[in-house]
Amino acid sequence: MTISLKKVSAGSGYDYLTRQVAAQDSTVKSGLAAYYEEKGESPGVWMGSGLDGLEGINAGDPVTEAQMKALFGNGLHPLADQILQEALDAGLSERDAEKACRLGRPFAVRSGGSPEFQEELKRRYAAANVAAGRRPTARLDADARAQIRTEVASGFFAREFGRPPDSAIELHRAVAMWSRPNAVTIAGVDLTVSPTKTFSTLWALAPMADSEKLEQLHLKAVKRVVEYLETQAFSRVGPHGVRNVEARGLVAVAFTHRDSRAGDPDLHTHLVVANKVQTADGRWYALNTNLLYKAKVAASELYTATLEAELVETFGLSFVERSTGRGKRPVRELAGIDPVLTARWSTRRGQIEHRRDELAATFQADHGRPPTEPEMIALAQRANLETREAKHAPRSRAEQRATWRAEAEAALGVGGVERMLADVHRHGPRPTLMPSIDWLIDTSARVIGVLEQERSTWQGWHVRAEALRQTRAAGIPAGLLERVVDTIVDLALETRSIRLSVDDSIPEPDALRRSDGHSVYTIPGVDWYTSSRILDAEQRIVANAGRTDGRAVDPGLVDLALLEALANGTQLTPGQSNLVRDMAGSGQRVQLAIAPAGTGKTTAMRVLGSAWTESGGTVIGLAPSAAAAKALADQLDVSCDTLAKLTWSLDHPEQPTPAWLAGIGPDSLVIIDEAGMADTLSLDRAIAEVMIRGGSVRLVGDDRQLSAIGAGGVLRDIEAAHGACRLQEVLRFDDPAEAAASAALRDGRTEALGYYLDHDRVHVGDIITMAHAVLDAWTQDHANGLDALMLAPTRDLVSRLNQLAQQRHHEGRSMIGRGAGLGDGNIAVAGDLVITRHNARRLPVGSRDWVKNGDRWRVASVAQDGSLRVQSLRSKHAVTLPADYVSEWVDLGYATTIHGAQGLTADTMHGLASGEESHQDVYTMLTRGRQANHLYLQVVGDGDPHGLAHTDATYLLTGVERLERILSHDDAAESASTRLREQDDPARLLSPAAARYSDALGVAAEQVLGPQIGQRLGQEADNLVLWLTECPAWDTLRADLLGCAADGHDPVRLLRETVGMGELDTARDPAAVLDHRLRLLVPEKTPGPLPWLRGVPSRVANDEVWGPYLQARAERVERLASALRREVRSHHRPPDWLGSVSLTPRMFENGALLGDIAVWRAVMDVPAPDLRPTGAPAAGEAAARWQRDLDARLDRSLGTGEWGRLLPTLDPALARDPEGLVIARRLHALAEKGIDVPQVVERALAEGPLPAERPASALWWRVAGIAQVWQGWPSSSGNEVWETVTLRPVPRPEHERMPGYGHDPDRGGPSIGF
Repeated sequence: MTISLKKVSAGSGYDYLTRQVAAQDSTVKSGLAAYYEEKGESPGVWMGSGLDGLEGINAGDPVTEAQMKALFGNGLHPLADQILQEALDAGLSERDAEKACRLGRPFAVRSGGSPEFQEELKRRYAAANVAAGRRPTARLDADARAQIRTEVASGFFAREFGRPPDSAIELHRAVAMWSRPNAVTIAGVDLTVSPTKTFSTLWALAPMADSEKLEQLHLKAVKRVVEYLETQAFSRVGPHGVRNVEARGLVAVAFTHRDSRAGDPDLHTHLVVANKVQTADGRWYALNTNLLYKAKVAASELYTATLEAELVETFGLSFVERSTGRGKRPVRELAGIDPVLTARWSTRRGQIEHRRDELAATFQADHGRPPTEPEMIALAQRANLETREAKHAPRSRAEQRATWRAEAEAALGVGGVERMLADVHRHGPRPTLMPSIDWLIDTSARVIGVLEQERSTWQGWHVRAEALRQTRAAGIPAGLLERVVDTIVDLALETRSIRLSVDDSIPEPDALRRSDGHSVYTIPGVDWYTSSRILDAEQRIVANAGRTDGRAVDPGLVDLALLEALANGTQLTPGQSNLVRDMAGSGQRVQLAIAPAGTGKTTAMRVLGSAWTESGGTVIGLAPSAAAAKALADQLDVSCDTLAKLTWSLDHPEQPTPAWLAGIGPDSLVIIDEAGMADTLSLDRAIAEVMIRGGSVRLVGDDRQLSAIGAGGVLRDIEAAHGACRLQEVLRFDDPAEAAASAALRDGRTEALGYYLDHDRVHVGDIITMAHAVLDAWTQDHANGLDALMLAPTRDLVSRLNQLAQQRHHEGRSMIGRGAGLGDGNIAVAGDLVITRHNARRLPVGSRDWVKNGDRWRVASVAQDGSLRVQSLRSKHAVTLPADYVSEWVDLGYATTIHGAQGLTADTMHGLASGEESHQDVYTMLTRGRQANHLYLQVVGDGDPHGLAHTDATYLLTGVERLERILSHDDAAESASTRLREQDDPARLLSPAAARYSDALGVAAEQVLGPQIGQRLGQEADNLVLWLTECPAWDTLRADLLGCAADGHDPVRLLRETVGMGELDTARDPAAVLDHRLRLLVPEKTPGPLPWLRGVPSRVANDEVWGPYLQARAERVERLASALRREVRSHHRPPDWLGSVSLTPRMFENGALLGDIAVWRAVMDVPAPDLRPTGAPAAGEAAARWQRDLDARLDRSLGTGEWGRLLPTLDPALARDPEGLVIARRLHALAEKGIDVPQVVERALAEGPLPAERPASALWWRVAGIAQVWQGWPSSSGNEVWETVTLRPVPRPEHERMPGYGHDPDRGGPSIGF
């Protein structure tokens, strides 16, 4: 049972909801009324307590197309047409009549795409019709429209860049950019509430009376979801939306849908929540949809728990847990439903999807680009029609039930349906539980225990979701569910959690408090918590890292180990050598090494182990996974095992202690590899045990790659408290430019994309076309003798790749012999590659090994009972995998997940991405291959027609924009200690502090002056400029005018004067223009806490309540700004946005410039990866003026030389790249170091056209490669410099130069190819 959530676009998005969702995905040409009359179906209905503010609309009323158009199309009262007519009939002016229809600010509905592009399409469509002998306005078939759209987009691209698009990603960009509006307005959110498949099956086949009861129970659970979401209904008001005010419930429409696109039973409800809420003062604002997103999982669990409890009480049904795949939570399904029916209806869906995939692949082959979202939906609808016996006309429920009954009887046999229904009721319910106080306390402990295994910190939503899971499993009665869950949540947060969020020390006046007494500047429900167990573990780890009473190796022995490595052909870099010396001789009990991908950590650890052993010590290796432990053992030639084995041994003292564990003592060094993937609790236990035994620990990992599955993030705490050794030089890649680009990618910097785009490493399409492209490239690489990896982020996508690879592997010959069902749902036959997904020490491999999670094998034979005889690709040893192990823990093994590939190295990598990944996922993926790494990105959905209502179909994203969104998604684990530490970080605190000060100025002015001035101002504003009070910047303008009034000015006169200063007809936001003019008209009397912020007006400053409050707010801003400036001055390295351009004495201007820029970036929330010193252009005259001043000061201090002027003229793409100035500064810095930059740039441009997106960074990677200049990317080590180097072949470690190393089958080498 799930709830999915998508944004609905204003304009025509509602049309799909009324014409297709309401009509069960059938195309209704005659409108809803005719459909409902013909089929006797009930229409969508209104829901939500927010309807109390909409006169004439009540909960349960049917929704009409006109009402949907008014609310979701235009942001007006649903009865806008009626209200308008009644107002006009009553003699109101047209303007006043329109005002009566409004719910705050109407939606800004923007037409789709460039008018010029749309006109050219119309002209070409008409010409094609005339050429074919049809009327000009006749509708062309979809293929012809797509071809014309492709040709027109190509022409527009050529006009823009002076060349035609040369790849699918550039052509896709052209279509997207010219087809979409400048922006899209969110009309609401579409929550699709779906029960399990077994529930839909029972609902479809049960007697009619029972079926109707089942549907009512589903709708009852949907109603509970709405009631819960209404507790999260808030709006963000005031300038920049800094105030969070309560709303009077939600306004929603519910459409219940009976079947899937394939026509199978699939009861679900589209709950469309309007982006309009009313606050206590009667005004309408936008809904804070972020809170709905955060509450989505808890809402889904509430729906599931409510429905299950009601089914138990009403029908006496029982539930069983069924796995949905490893790593996923099991689903509780109705007991007794025959899975044959699910398989029968899944076959129909599979036929449609297969045909859709074929059509999408043909589309991309024919047009040279992937389809857009609307085009993909059209392809899916075509596939639906082509695979049906008859067109899916609107069907009544009776017709549907008859069809489903016949299909079920065909699948189950005569009488099979009745037998199944009897079986469903025969299972009987489990006894309900009446919770006691002890049970509530114990359950709250279990809830926190589960969360501790999953994360370091949590919020109320996480606790509520887990509390609902616990109560559902226990069988709590429906009537008690809400109270029981509330009690568990309160107990879990108040008695078993530690609140990490710190309240603002400045108390708000009453006017800035919500009804519950909390400040309007706080966001409800976002407080973070942890437990004493997590916090204590983190603190113990950090404390142990501070101990220096450990064993130290004599420096002479370390030098001997380095010389021995050199003699054996392994030349360490200076960074590797320094790391070995430091970690061997520091005497620290726990020490951390941060090693980005490809920096040669394994080589360094091997020499470290050698030095430690030569000094008389012992070395032991631990890792989070068995595969990583085995790889570590092979590389270090020491005993290695998993962290889980260590913790299990400690938990089971009655069992024999492993020899390696028993042997740990004062002379022992325990190396924990991939430490970033180790959960905090396991890491703490391992370190504590080694400390007790007197040993030393070395943690090796990368905090920017994939994180722990459970609680993690402690590596950053160790580094913050005690520092860390770092490997900086990337050795893995054949192209040094790719090594440098990978470092930028590691930090989530979008400039890295320039390299991958320029080298044709990014490919776009639908997910299946991209999967085929991955397979084709992987197969070709293997045919060329390369060691290649095929990766995907999820097991579902890996399973798809494996299915395709298996088909390719057996192409031209049948899959001979019996097959065995695997854990991923696939079937393996002799010759297939498989991977084991669970450690099985009971299954020995050879004399020293055993079956591990992540091992890869080739199937030799399949036994009759389903067991497999397999041979290891690494050791060539054979083992028999029992049938029960095979069915649960064995998958096809051609492809693997990104998690499974961390630590692997190959010649090439081909990775599939859905667009939902984090930048850690993409960084890990794109750093596996030495020679090349390719990303195959999904840029279009699966053709679900519901998508027509969503923003993805309206505002088409380019492939690069999707990649930029991935890079902005930081999924790194954050420890509880880090959250505590960062609450004192001025860079994080400054933005909310400044926003609260600025907002409070306007509120204070209105409170001091009284409401009459504000009311008069609003009336005069709309008289002067039509709908001025509904412009986006009106709140800011109003606050500034009230501030002027508090300084003695007449705000109405000032408003009139600003209106008279020039025309406003062409302004996108007249209020913003008037606020700009106001700043010019009224000089600031009192300086604010920052140069661009207003000071406190005189009357407000003298008020006994507001004067001290605003003074405290201003002082807080000043303190934080001063603290941040001091912090910047104390650093001895350039800021991240500056890259590694050398600092000059002029830059500091008495130490002020870098501090001022840091303060600006913090207040304006400039993202860290944004290399523009002051970020995007600021709104508002004062802020824009200060931003220009900062940029000018920076130019005087650093400068761009001639490159700031020349760069935009070198290539049409460069003139449009906002990062051009950043690259110009770098080129100027190179010129100052004596490099012949003009010659280098000329050679770089001669390599070919720059990509259409990220051209400046693409140029930089070319320049860096030609000039052999590499940037020491910013890090906490503080030693970044520009460095000119001579390119040299990077020596491979000895074990990599051994015969056959490049064909290591366990790393995806040719031996696992076809």
